[in-house]
Order: sequence, then structure tokens, then C-alpha cells
Amino acid sequence: GFLPILIATVKTDPSSRVEGLKIGADDYVCKPFEETELLDRVAAMLKIKRVHDDLQVARAKLERVSLQDELTGLYNYRYLHTRLAEEFRKAERQHEPLSCCIVDIDRLKKHNDQGGRSFGDTVLCGVGELIKRLLRGSDVVARYGGDEFLIVLPGSHFAGALSVADRIWHDIKARKWDYPPSDDPASYRGLPSPHVTVSIGVAFFPSRDIRTRDGLLKAADRALVQAKREGSNRLCVFQQEGFIYTPQTPSDGAPVSKRTPVAAKKQDG
Repeated sequence: GFLPILIATVKTDPSSRVEGLKIGADDYVCKPFEETELLDRVAAMLKIKRVHDDLQVARAKLERVSLQDELTGLYNYRYLHTRLAEEFRKAERQHEPLSCCIVDIDRLKKHNDQGGRSFGDTVLCGVGELIKRLLRGSDVVARYGGDEFLIVLPGSHFAGALSVADRIWHDIKARKWDYPPSDDPASYRGLPSPHVTVSIGVAFFPSRDIRTRDGLLKAADRALVQAKREGSNRLCVFQQEGFIYTPQTPSDGAPVSKRTPVAAKKQDG
């Protein structure tokens, strides 16, 4: 922060006063001085400090807003674009794995229609909080679109990223959601309890079909599209062999996962 410095000096020659300003003083007062003059100069310095501090707070807020999604408080695409580029360069340089997941809330428009926009916002914030809670400190999650979140997992190989995606899928599916309070209780009468699910596309670097940052994003997006095409509420992993990874929950509530080959034996990266 800015700390104003006021010099009280017995030297009255211009060269000494200039030297004092050059070494860091913001103002000076020559001895002997009147008490009122000293107090006025101190007050002026404090006023400048308040203006400087207010400017710093406004700058920090502007920077935070420019990097964060206003609704969820997560990072936005602007930050993600820069961070993903950094992590990809690091993975290339150090020959480390890098995984990417795109999480899409299934049928968010239906939730908005049934519970109102406030319920849709509650779902978005709740899913974002849950994802963030399940990640490591080095991982990054950002709001990627209207109903999508993008997760970057530095240093995560196939099994590690798949484990994270599986936990996210299962915990969101298991969470209980309630419609917001309403002045008209009858507005939700006859509606089933809200049931929120997600579809997740997963891609990995390095792989034979993924050699660039954009290729990694496109692969995760293609996996998500395939998951949606297969009926939503599932995971799809992009690999050169091509397969769908579908978590299933049996009657006892324990998660089970199976791999179902997709129609195409090859997906282009």
C-alpha cells in the first residue's frame, strides 16, 4: 500500500528539498514551522492516501470481476483461456499428463421452466460448488458456457481424471435439490422432486489424436456431444479406440461403471 512520507527539515535551500523528494519524500516542511501548517500538510497526505487506497480496491475488484463468473464465483473463460495455455505448455515441456473435462448440466432449461430462473441459478451455483469441492488445489474449474463447466487437471493421467469425473457425476446425481420458496405453494404441486444430472466429456494429453491445446478442448467437447447423443447422464471418454464410459447406480446405491463401445472405432482429434 501507499505510505506518504513527509520530511521536516532545517534545510531550506532548493537543492536539499529536491534531493529529499528524489529519495522518496512526498512533501516537506521547513523548520521552524507553524503547527497548523504541519497538520494541514499531514491531512493532505492522508487524503491522497485514501484516494490511492480506494483506487487499489477498485482495481482489485475490477480484476476479480474480469476473471470470475458473476453468478457462480468460479473463474470465467477469459481466465481459463490463459491458464489452460500455461498448463499445456508446462505439460509439453515437462512431459506430464494433462486432462480436461467438460461438465454439462442436463436439461437446465427444463429446470428453469419448472422452478423458475432462481432455481436454475441455484443449480448452476450448486453444481459449481460441488465440482470445486472435489478438486485439488492445483486443479482449475471455470464456467465454460451457459450450462457448462470446464475442468483442467494438471498432472492427471487416465485413471485419475476418470476418477474425478466419476465422483462429480455420482455426487451431483445423489444430491437432493429443493424448489425455492414460493408465494404460491400450488405452483409446484404435482411436479416431481427436482432431479439434476450431468453429462461429462473427458480428454487426455498426450495421446495419438491430441497434440495441441485446441485439440484437447475439441476432444473433450466431442466426448460431451457423444455423451449427450447417447442419452445424457453419463461420461464419455475420448480415445482413439472410441468408447463410452457409463456410470450406473444399482438398487443398493453403490456406483458401478461399464464401458460400452461406440459405433465408430475411431474418433478424429
